[in-house]
Order: sequence, then structure tokens, then C-alpha cells
Amino acid sequence: KALIQLEANHGDEKSLKKVYNEALEVCDRKKIMLHMIHIYKEKKEEEEKINRIIFKKVKGSCKVYKKYCNFIMRNNREEENKNTISKAKTTLDKKKMISLEIHIARLEYKYGSVDKGRSMFEDILTNNPKRHDVWNIYIDMEKEVGEVGVIRRIFERIVKQKLSTKTMKTFLTKYLEFEIKYGDESKQENVRDIAKSFVSRK
Repeated sequence: KALIQLEANHGDEKSLKKVYNEALEVCDRKKIMLHMIHIYKEKKEEEEKINRIIFKKVKGSCKVYKKYCNFIMRNNREEENKNTISKAKTTLDKKKMISLEIHIARLEYKYGSVDKGRSMFEDILTNNPKRHDVWNIYIDMEKEVGEVGVIRRIFERIVKQKLSTKTMKTFLTKYLEFEIKYGDESKQENVRDIAKSFVSRK
């Protein structure tokens, strides 16, 4: 990988492809091709070519699906994205599929539709309500959009979940910080009351 990167930075296209082909013979093909996808990020045709090769040759890899989805969503290929998700459901296990869905939801916020991204997070959380990592990512994506009302409603739902004491305290702290920044005294007091109620039940 280091030699490929060196050629990418200082060599020409011919020398880069020579080193790339040599690396494929002796190194982990998946890692090498994924690295080349990164190198060719600004060269659409070359990036697509390697994406399609690795997609055909490496089956059941969540990383490969994620890279491929990055490419097709950056290039507004909505229908192809749907087909890719359908194919992933037949080749990835449940854990990897959820990871891919989270990744695509984030891509929707960045390149596609915020509403679709929200819908995907909602579907994931309907089936996995205790996944605090997903709640955190959902909040982070909404913070980038900046819709205070949406973020508040997410926090309101989180604090109603059955989460561990440590996780709930973390979310309550974030919720209070959010209301200190965007809410008023009554909303801040509401969070404090929720926290007191939670502690009293423990």
C-alpha cells in the first residue's frame, strides 16, 4: 500500500498501474483494491472500474459494499443503490447488514435525501431500539442538518428507552447540553426532572 501511495503521489499513471498489478499478485487483493478506490476518488472512470471488479470478486464483504455505495451515491445513481441494498441482503449477515444500512443512511444525509436518511435510521431503530450507537449517529447527522425540533424529539424518545444506567446518564447529559444551547429554562428543567426520575427508580 505504501508503494502504491508513493506512485500515486510522485509517479505517473503507467507506473502506478504497474505497481498496483504487482501488488495484486502478492498482497491481500481486497485491501489493495480498496486502497486504489481511495486513490482514484477524483477519477470517476477508474474508480468505477475498480469498484466493479472488487464487487464481483469479493463476496460478502461489508467494506466492499460500503465503498461501492459511496461511489454510486456520490454520483446520484439512486436505482443502482436500491439494487445494491437488495443484493447485500442476500450476501451479508444481520450484523453486517445493519452496519451497511447505517452507512447508507449517513450517505443519504450527505449526497441524497435527508428524509430518506431519517427513514432508514427510523427503520433500524424500530428493530434495534437499544442500539445506543445508532441513536448517537442519528443525532450527529441531524445536528449537521440543524433542525432543533427534530433533534429534541429524538432525545425525547431516547430517554424513554430501556438503556443501561451508564448509557442513559450519557444521553441525559447530552440532552441537557442541547437544551442549554437551544432551549429555554423550562425545557432544561424538564431534562433535570427526567434525570431525577430515572435516578429515583434505580
